[in-house]
Amino acid sequence: MLPLGPENGSEYVCSNCDSTFDDDHYLCPVCGTLTLERRSMVDS
Repeated sequence: MLPLGPENGSEYVCSNCDSTFDDDHYLCPVCGTLTLERRSMVDS
């Protein structure tokens, strides 16, 4: 089971404007879209 919410070393990717952000909530600071998708900043 995957953990929900922000994690150390991860970032959110806005599904609307494709901005990346790392924050304590799901709302994109650029366009305010609710974003649940995360991408790891460490690609292996």
